[in-house]
Amino acid sequence: MKMPQLGLYARFFFLFSITTAILALCIAIGVANISEDDAKEFVKERHQKLNELMLGAIAKPIALENIKEKFKTPNVELLITKGNERYTTDDDFPEMSVLFQKAEAIESVYFVKHQSKYFLIAVQGEEKIAVTSRLLNWLIYPNWLITWPFFAALFVLCMSYWLLKKLLHPVESATYCAKMVSKGRFDYRIEKHSKTELAELTHGLNTMTEKLQRLFESKNELLLAISHELRTPLARMKVSLAMIEHTENTADLHDDIHQIDTLIEQLLEGERLQHDHKALHLSSYFVPTLIDDVINEPDINGKIQLQGDVPEQVVNIDVGRIKFLLRNLLKNAIDHSPENTEIFFSISQGNEQLKFAVQDHGSGIPKAALEHIFDPFYCVENTSHRDTRGTGLGLYLSQRIAKAHKGQLQVTSEQGKGSVFTLILPIEKA
Repeated sequence: MKMPQLGLYARFFFLFSITTAILALCIAIGVANISEDDAKEFVKERHQKLNELMLGAIAKPIALENIKEKFKTPNVELLITKGNERYTTDDDFPEMSVLFQKAEAIESVYFVKHQSKYFLIAVQGEEKIAVTSRLLNWLIYPNWLITWPFFAALFVLCMSYWLLKKLLHPVESATYCAKMVSKGRFDYRIEKHSKTELAELTHGLNTMTEKLQRLFESKNELLLAISHELRTPLARMKVSLAMIEHTENTADLHDDIHQIDTLIEQLLEGERLQHDHKALHLSSYFVPTLIDDVINEPDINGKIQLQGDVPEQVVNIDVGRIKFLLRNLLKNAIDHSPENTEIFFSISQGNEQLKFAVQDHGSGIPKAALEHIFDPFYCVENTSHRDTRGTGLGLYLSQRIAKAHKGQLQVTSEQGKGSVFTLILPIEKA
């Protein structure tokens, strides 16, 4: 007959019930058991009373059936010898001569351990009585083994933890899958599925990630198609504007077209950087030359203060994209800072990496906005000195460029005191 498979809740209940019962038993035994030394001390303190009790059993004529019936319930076994006469409640009871070979005298009685059992012996002339108790044999242990119930309890806890972790492994897999999806890894799948109700959860997550992957792929394809298609009419508009007489209106139109063209290029760049390192055109470049190129640009020259020495290091980078990143950070610092405030730019080297830090003393970024600052099209509202004509793609692209170089772009900010953007790049030689 096949047993029905227990549900998840039933298995949890069964596991906790069994674990609790075994732990309670182990603790009870651990509290109740005593060592051999403690047992001998107990006998020593009560030797006279035990001697009188045992000898009293053989003072009268022996009625073996009465003795067997009397000691049946407390599970006590005994052996009585009177000269050549032998009376016992158990045919396998050891011979008295065997017990006396190992017996230890404790005042008026004898204490002996034989084949993992403990015996008490009382002697009066030729009359001898040996007694053992099944209960006491369960509770008395050698000194080195006295702590076994607590080790058993620890073992039960470890086994319960292992079983619980095995039962909840699908939840762990689901958590890791959610973490991967939150990082944009829509191709991640859970390979192993449990045979419990939690399998529905893991299958559901795989289905969700597959749909998300198709959705984002469709979005990317649509975005790329629209971006490419927009370039043709924009090019025609530029040609038409070039043929029209230059006026203030045509200048505004030219600026608007340029802004749309920039937005399209940034969108395409963002999609290219989806492939991380594969999209880069790497070459060796001298860091001091890189810094000179950036800080001497017309929009930046004279508006920042370079702190410290620039490391004379050669790095393997996509020069155009790193310049875009640094230029974007410096321009943001300039745009978001009040007039006559200092903007610091520093470069440091250590632990096989370079750190480019841009510090301003602007209005800062609210805490609630910090976790979204690198999201596409995100703009911080209610901040002073912010150019609202931006597309909200600059920091998004900057972070993509940093990640493509296996680096990081970090930000710390405090409202009213300013912000610090730090680019960390590993030093990879060509």
